[in-house]
Amino acid sequence: MKKKNIFFAIIIYCILLGIFLQFAFDYYVLGTAAYVILFLSGIVAGYVCSKKQSIKQRKVSPLLYAVSILLGLVLISGFTVMAAQNFITLHRGEKLIHNINHYQQESGHLPKTLNELEPEYLAFIPKVANGMNGERFVYANGREQDDFKRYVKNTHGTTLGKDDYYLKFKSYFGVVYYYDSVSQQWNSLQQSEEKQIINPQIALADFFSRIKMQR
Repeated sequence: MKKKNIFFAIIIYCILLGIFLQFAFDYYVLGTAAYVILFLSGIVAGYVCSKKQSIKQRKVSPLLYAVSILLGLVLISGFTVMAAQNFITLHRGEKLIHNINHYQQESGHLPKTLNELEPEYLAFIPKVANGMNGERFVYANGREQDDFKRYVKNTHGTTLGKDDYYLKFKSYFGVVYYYDSVSQQWNSLQQSEEKQIINPQIALADFFSRIKMQR
């Protein structure tokens, strides 16, 4: 294989991997299904073309097989990348938790937002490593009341008081990880469960607050 073709294949692989990771993060059902269908379709189409009498059609067969191999590599390596990104995100979350606790011990109260940790406790607030965009961790102190805290109470019987907090982030395939200072451990839930408890007005207010933060 020529060096030019290898370089081209690596570029295509990286693009496909990036698209797959974003699909698995935001559109996990549709994105994964589309990649699997394309992978299987490439194999079937390559086999059909290889049996054709036309030379032109037979020449297309190796290209279709190559695309299927790339998609297969993306599916396999994608899960490895996801596991690595989750590990990195949890490590960043632990760093945030340590500094939140440190802030609370020194000031006697929890920070209202994670931005209050800058720059004395953290040079910058780390972002979630999952996906391609790097979303922010979601944090709420004990004085704020929201639907998610009621979910934690109803599901695990854990009541977050005024001196408690939670930290959460969205992961792949609709999984949301969250840490609360009462149980002092990470738990997980499906995003579909979370959507059932989110008030539309709260979700809309959160959407506009993110737009303001980006500005």
